[in-house]
Amino acid sequence: MNALDAITSPLAFKILGLAIAALVLLSLAGSLVGSLLRSRRAARRARHELEEFRARIELARAAAEKQREQAALSWQGYRKFEVRRRQVENLCGDICSFYLYPHDRRPLPEFLPGQFLTFRLDVPGQRKPITRCYSLSAAYEREFYRVSIKRIAGRTVDGHEQPPGVASNFFHDHVKEGDILDVKAPAGKFVLDVHRGYPVVLIGGGVGITPVLSMFETLARAQPNRPALLFYGVRSSDEVVLGSHLVELAQGSAGRKVFFCYSKPNERDQGYIARTQQAVQAAIQGAAPWPEVYHLGSRVTGDLVKGFLPGESAVDTHHFYICGPGPMLLSLTSSLQEWGVPEGHVHYEAFGPSTVKRAAKTSQRMPVQSFQVSFSRSGKTAVWTPESESLLDLAEQEGVDVDSGCRAGDCHSCKVAIKSGEVSYLKDPPEAPEAGSALLCVAVPKGDLVIDA
Repeated sequence: MNALDAITSPLAFKILGLAIAALVLLSLAGSLVGSLLRSRRAARRARHELEEFRARIELARAAAEKQREQAALSWQGYRKFEVRRRQVENLCGDICSFYLYPHDRRPLPEFLPGQFLTFRLDVPGQRKPITRCYSLSAAYEREFYRVSIKRIAGRTVDGHEQPPGVASNFFHDHVKEGDILDVKAPAGKFVLDVHRGYPVVLIGGGVGITPVLSMFETLARAQPNRPALLFYGVRSSDEVVLGSHLVELAQGSAGRKVFFCYSKPNERDQGYIARTQQAVQAAIQGAAPWPEVYHLGSRVTGDLVKGFLPGESAVDTHHFYICGPGPMLLSLTSSLQEWGVPEGHVHYEAFGPSTVKRAAKTSQRMPVQSFQVSFSRSGKTAVWTPESESLLDLAEQEGVDVDSGCRAGDCHSCKVAIKSGEVSYLKDPPEAPEAGSALLCVAVPKGDLVIDA
């Protein structure tokens, strides 16, 4: 048999056919295996997506349930609280903490770090109860709330004599353990978002540390690895509130640091400052880790804060929370603006009426002409001028009885109905009142005005 006959023989055709069939079967098997593998991957992906969907549903359900629980725990109007404990918090004795337990013994709703409580106080010598707002100064506890209040002595501000603080002195001199106080539920928009992870810079000046302390303590508990720098401005360590507690909160996390900034350091502070300098030098030389706590002989300034930020990019990534006296607040917000910090990354709380008035003097929102303001309920009419400042100031100058509390647009105690006319605001209140109403403490008229007061 020659080669051609061998190739064209029936046996050869059978072998060739079998080979082709085998190749087809192998190809089909490969396709089948590939299809099975793809199906399995698709099934795994579908199961994973289903599990994620179920997890999201469960999270949403848990969040809704928690929201319902918190709503059930909250309250409208005033609730009775008992002062179970009061504690002087600094060496100079001008800041005292009050621990408030619900008189009905029901659990307390959670609050957002940075919020405040509104008190209605029966102060001896006052014609009617007065309203004041004080920041919560601790992380949430289910059993009690804590506020830390500074005694406001009489002083001179911008050449004007200011009397002692009525409410703060009442707390220090008259409120004792066992007393019952009327308190509204936590409120306020100067709050830290504990569901986000962006790094934060917290700045407190004087008693402005109180909401910032609540934020820092909450971070230490709920987000211990979230980067947070706290700058605390005081004249000396005699004024520092809960200093040892702040040191404890800073420990155990490389990203959480505390800076005590003394504008008028005493002899003890000079020792703290010297030890900080030694610790920094050791860290620079690689002989020790960077400190978690710093003592600095300086006011809290923009340059000081920027010097401790981790690189130029921090200006874009960090959020800044500031609470303190007017000059510090205005200086720091100006610095942040100059650095190009996004507006949405700067959060601050006006610290008392002096800050609002100081801002009003330079505000482009302040009208330049005079308007007639009628207080319909009291039957009085007055002329508002830029020197009158807010409508609340004008009402008080004219002897019109208007409730007030924070004098910064936060507590809504001074809200009244507008019967005709319009107002504008020297600073935007954290929460605008409903249409047809005005917050007199930060409002000025846009024209002739009639209000229900």
